[in-house]
Amino acid sequence: MGQTGHGGQTPYEYENTRYDEPIDDNDVWSSAMKRFQVEQVESGEQFDQGIIISNDAESWENHDFTLEDHLKHIDRIGEDRSDRGRYANGKEPLWTTFTHMLRTNPLLRFYLCALIILLATAILIIAVSVSHPSRARTAEECHSRTYSDIPTVIRAHTNQGNMIQAGAFGYSLATTSEYLVAGAPRPDCLSEACADHTLGGATYIYRKDGGTWRLTSSFVLDNGSHGDEFGRSVSIDEDALVIVASAPKDDTLGVSAGAMYVIHRPFETTKPPERLTPLDLSPNDEFGANVGVSRTTLKGLFTEVGVTNIVASSSSDEFSSIESGSVYLFSKFDAPAPPGACGGIKIIVGYWTQCQKLTAGVDAQSFDRFGSSVALYGNTLAVGAKWSDDLKNTGWIDTGAVYLYALGYDGNWRFHQKLESPSPGHSSLFGSSVSIGAGRLVVGAPLDDTNGYVDSGCSYVYKLKESGQWELETRFIPDSGSSMHRCGSSVSMSNDGKSIVIGCSGDESASLYAIEPQYSTWTRIKTLSVKQDKSNFGASVALTASQDEVIVGYGSDSDGSIYSFQKGCRK
Repeated sequence: MGQTGHGGQTPYEYENTRYDEPIDDNDVWSSAMKRFQVEQVESGEQFDQGIIISNDAESWENHDFTLEDHLKHIDRIGEDRSDRGRYANGKEPLWTTFTHMLRTNPLLRFYLCALIILLATAILIIAVSVSHPSRARTAEECHSRTYSDIPTVIRAHTNQGNMIQAGAFGYSLATTSEYLVAGAPRPDCLSEACADHTLGGATYIYRKDGGTWRLTSSFVLDNGSHGDEFGRSVSIDEDALVIVASAPKDDTLGVSAGAMYVIHRPFETTKPPERLTPLDLSPNDEFGANVGVSRTTLKGLFTEVGVTNIVASSSSDEFSSIESGSVYLFSKFDAPAPPGACGGIKIIVGYWTQCQKLTAGVDAQSFDRFGSSVALYGNTLAVGAKWSDDLKNTGWIDTGAVYLYALGYDGNWRFHQKLESPSPGHSSLFGSSVSIGAGRLVVGAPLDDTNGYVDSGCSYVYKLKESGQWELETRFIPDSGSSMHRCGSSVSMSNDGKSIVIGCSGDESASLYAIEPQYSTWTRIKTLSVKQDKSNFGASVALTASQDEVIVGYGSDSDGSIYSFQKGCRK
């Protein structure tokens, strides 16, 4: 230590700082106090009580500040500085440092408690999952794959004071995730008061509300004609903007000439449906025997043009020969159509235009009933001719066929491919039902004698290849020994082409198949049925766009019901 001083005393120096008294390193509190006093006085720093001490005698004398108060102040702050210095420079153990911080910092204690609670919760969840892996796996599968065995039942409705009952309710079905459309083409009179009332049929529209289908609108045909079978076929587009319902027995333009009705969103009864008929309609054509609607886009003059297309069949049309059949295409363009669209006829934007009439062409034969089923999705149209004969190859009659058409960017439909049964047989009725999804097509043959079982039925799935051709991907057959099950009476494919529902009206059941994404194979997920004896159950099926619900109808002539099987864990 060096020596300087005042008053003749020997000064002391410690760590390059001069003190009037010796600094004892072994006395932590004393040394800290002395250092703190000198440092604060020389620098003129502010104490925590807001008092500034200048380094001159006059300042010390003029302040109302006693030595005792000053020493207390120094003791308290010095202790705190000494503590912080000791913990910061690592002279104390880490645990001692941590406990000191925890003791002096309430916010740190709060965060530490919260962290402990979160860690304990995470450990508990992991422990439960590990100890019950089967339960966790079952819950996942239930959510993703399982449909309830207990359906929700939608009963037939009555109108006009409970006098008219919706006969054949559920004969036809169409659905999105938000809307459900059900046809009841054969209403019954329940009272003598309506014996002379004209019963043309009805179409009912439901909307999903909190997981439940609620009736929002009912359209009952009462135009002075009895037995029009309004609602025999129904369809709704993917965007839920347009609903089409047919009345193939409508007599307005001749006996059973037919008609179809277009209902626009919001599907309210305050606005009458729009009635459409072809220009060359004749008696007994039964126009509207089957209908479909879909939206797509085309390349217009300046940009892409949205268009809504409707297909409606006249399966009894005698255009080529007796009941050879035909289908009509109607289109509504959102903007000016591509040049030459609809064969170059005049098109008014925002109005329905009869674009084309399609037939089986050179293949057309009497009683083929071209149009006995139709399916429309985007730019693809499938038309079934279930009574078509395969006289050229096998000599079998009524084997059935499906004709595929593609919509070009010029707005015209062109023949693309003809499909015939991969396992043809007499009266197998291949093409009785058809449905299209993204790149896939399913065709029902309900009277196929698969594996030698009479009328067991079969359904065939085709996939669109890169070559542009449709090729057989797989087929679905009922369980062995299933004679008279008539599987394929109705089919419905999801928009993404990965799920299929097949109705087996003879077995009074419906089977749900789904593709396994990781293996690209099809697996039967569920067989849906009801305990009651319901004849013709499965004659109509529909699959919601979200694939979380299967709708099955049985359409009894007397009443009918709809059964909704929702995805869930109920048993």
